[in-house]
Amino acid sequence: MMTAIASGALADTPAAKTHLDHCLSCRACESVCPAKVPYLQLLDAHRAAHPPRFRPLNALLGAALSLRRLRPVLRFFLRGLTRTRPALLGLSRALRWRKLKRLSSLLPSGPARCPPPRVPNADLQLFVGCLGDLANGDAIQGFVACCDALGLKVDTIAAGHCCGALAQHRGAARRSQDQLSALAHQRHSALPLVGLDSACVSQLRDAGWDQVHEACAFLAAQDWQAVRLAPLARTLLIHEPCTQRNGLREHGAARALLGKIPQLQLASIADPHCCGAAGLHMLDFPQRADALLAPKLAEFKASTASHLTTTNIGCALHLAGGLRREGLREPRSMPTVVHPTEIMAAQIDAQ
Repeated sequence: MMTAIASGALADTPAAKTHLDHCLSCRACESVCPAKVPYLQLLDAHRAAHPPRFRPLNALLGAALSLRRLRPVLRFFLRGLTRTRPALLGLSRALRWRKLKRLSSLLPSGPARCPPPRVPNADLQLFVGCLGDLANGDAIQGFVACCDALGLKVDTIAAGHCCGALAQHRGAARRSQDQLSALAHQRHSALPLVGLDSACVSQLRDAGWDQVHEACAFLAAQDWQAVRLAPLARTLLIHEPCTQRNGLREHGAARALLGKIPQLQLASIADPHCCGAAGLHMLDFPQRADALLAPKLAEFKASTASHLTTTNIGCALHLAGGLRREGLREPRSMPTVVHPTEIMAAQIDAQ
C-alpha cells in the first residue's frame, strides 16, 4: 500500500490512511521476515510524507509530553484526572466522558516523583523519558536503589527530554529529530546511557546511539554477589513488550534480573501478540487496543501471580488501565503492574 501510494497507483484516501494507521509498529513482521525488510523504518518514512489522522486531544497530549515548558500544566491536569478517577469511572458511557475516563484509568495511583538530581563523577546516566516524572517515579526510585546497592552512582537526565519515538511514529519527523538533538546535548558520551523503557532504548539504538542499555539487561549483567536480596515467596507474571522482544531482541532481560531473588516464581504471559499500547495507539484506537489487551488480562487473572511486570511504561499503563476498568483493586503496598526494578529494590535487604 505504501509503495502504491508513493507511486500514485493508489490514492491516499481516508480508507487507506485508516488501514495504515492501524499498524501497531510492533515489528513482529521484522522478526520473521527472511529478507530483513525494515518495515518500521518504511512506515515512519511513509507517515512523514503522509501524516496519519489522529484525534486532536491525543495529538496535543503527544506534543505536550515533550514540551518541557508545559510540564507543570500537564502534571496539574494529570493529577486532577487521577484524583477524580473514581467518579469518572463511575459515570455513564456518554461520549463526552469516554476520553477522560480512559485517560484517567491509565494514570498511576501514586504521586508523581521527580527524578534524583544530577551528580558528579557518575558511573552511568539514567534516561527517564518524557513520562518519567509523570508516571514512572517508582521505577526510577527502584533503579537508583538497585544502583546504590551495587555501588554505582547515577546521573539522571532531567525529566521532559524525549527520545523522539512518539513524534517519529506519528509522522512528525522534524520534531523527532529536534527532540533527539536536545537529548544529545544532555548526554555524557563517556558514560553508559541506561533507559528504563525498552521503547526509548530501541528508538535510540535505531538512531545509531551506542552504549545505550535497557535497565533490566544492564542490571542483570552486574555483579550482585555482595547484595543481599530477601526471599520473596510469590509468583510474578512477566509481560515482555514488543520493543524488548522485536526491537532490542533481548529476550528474557526481566527474567534474568528477577531470577536473582530467592524463592520468587516467575512465569511469562503466553500470548505472543502486542498488548495494544503501541505508543498512543491505546488512545487513538481504544477498541482495537482493548481487544489485543484482553487475552493478557485474562491470563493474569487466571494465574496465581500477585503482580504483573513489564519493561515499558506504555505497556505498564495500558495493562494497569485495563485492570482498573475491570474493577480490580490495587494493593496498597505496591501497584499490581510494576517495573522489575521496583521488585528488586523492595527485596534489597538493608544491612
